[in-house]
Amino acid sequence: AIATTMGVWLSVVVTIALGYGANGLLKLRLQLPPRSFWPTFWREALPLMVFALTKSFVFGMISATAAMLDVVSCAVHQAAWATWSVFCMASFPLSQAAQVF
Repeated sequence: AIATTMGVWLSVVVTIALGYGANGLLKLRLQLPPRSFWPTFWREALPLMVFALTKSFVFGMISATAAMLDVVSCAVHQAAWATWSVFCMASFPLSQAAQVF
């Protein structure tokens, strides 16, 4: 995990150095979208963000509640939860595809 984190940070530093340096090879420049873009963006993105945050919160609450169960109940819950999670996570690629279009 440490090697992965260091590798990601190193790639950020190298990308910035190549793109924003005096002899920037990538010719990166910071450009923000126009103001007219943001109302449309928030109209499209806000429901998706609320859905994703709610799903993450509910999953976290279910996991925290399950951690308070006794050993046998927790084991049964883990088996049911693993099956349920497969079906819940199967919609993520479809959700991501919908966000693109």
